[in-house]
Amino acid sequence: MPLNDDEKDVIKNICNLLNSVYEVQAIAELRRKNETRPDLFNNPRVFEHVLLLLEVYKFRPKGRKFIFNLFEPLLFNDGIMKETFYEL
Repeated sequence: MPLNDDEKDVIKNICNLLNSVYEVQAIAELRRKNETRPDLFNNPRVFEHVLLLLEVYKFRPKGRKFIFNLFEPLLFNDGIMKETFYEL
């Protein structure tokens, strides 16, 4: 299932963390999205795309920490495991 527009926007802003010109704007946008739509950061499909970006590109340590903090509820509430087991 393809990502919707809001999910694509999250991925785009995470990609913008790589660019020092857009980094501050991307952080602000991701924080705003996290406050208004926390469900986007509890979505295993979005997190899967983010992990691919983290694997391919060289994010700075502070950027990596920021990204993992956004997805912290998903990681520590077993959301990934539940989603995976229900799809099988």
